[in-house]
Amino acid sequence: MHRGALRALEFEKIVAAAASYALTPTGAARLQAVVPETDEGRIQRAQDHTAETVRYLQKQPVFPLRAPENLEELLALLAIEGRALEASQLLALAGFLESVEHVAIAIRQASTFPRLLAIVGRTATFGPEVRELRRQIDESGEVLDDATPALRSIPERSRRQRARLREGLDGFLRGLVRAEHKAALPGIVHGSSASGATLFVEPLATVDINNDIVALEEQERQEVHRILLALTDRFRGRHHAVATTTEVATELDVLQA
Repeated sequence: MHRGALRALEFEKIVAAAASYALTPTGAARLQAVVPETDEGRIQRAQDHTAETVRYLQKQPVFPLRAPENLEELLALLAIEGRALEASQLLALAGFLESVEHVAIAIRQASTFPRLLAIVGRTATFGPEVRELRRQIDESGEVLDDATPALRSIPERSRRQRARLREGLDGFLRGLVRAEHKAALPGIVHGSSASGATLFVEPLATVDINNDIVALEEQERQEVHRILLALTDRFRGRHHAVATTTEVATELDVLQA
């Protein structure tokens, strides 16, 4: 269609109005790229699908589709082998996939919408992956302390070492006062004040304990990364199903908008 005709029809405003009702970034992007169709068969198919969706929304006005604004970024990261998504990103991905399934279930239960049923028939379910994710990550986006046996043991061991550290420092300071050896500070100097009048000293008696605490913190970081990578890989291993379900969500979003 001639650009002058599109301007006369205010086609860009129509597209913008439709896109404003999108529930997903992929749906909004597809709507914004819409151009007038000229093939009669495709026009009829689009009208049939839109008319059916109108009837569905009159019966089921709530359309529980939701997606994070960075959905496309998450999907791109998911395609990178060996890359772990962050806990919050995994929650966002799981929430999106769950919402597509909720829409699919609602359409199947309505049962009298054959075109929509054909679309949602291509969706995949991710129940096991989502359940495992929610077992290991809380709603705030933090890996739970008891997500794995290895992770469960680290905080307690760290607390014990920190208690030993406090006891050691308290004993060290009491011993200095009792012996009046205020000038005797056996330890490792880690720095000094700007004036040089004050030194920051780690007592030798606590070096090993501090090293243990640092090692435990590193173990915790590694275990959290391992958990996140394992959860990510469960979705990554089904990348075709994720891609198909995302495409279904986009089609449904365009129709409802």
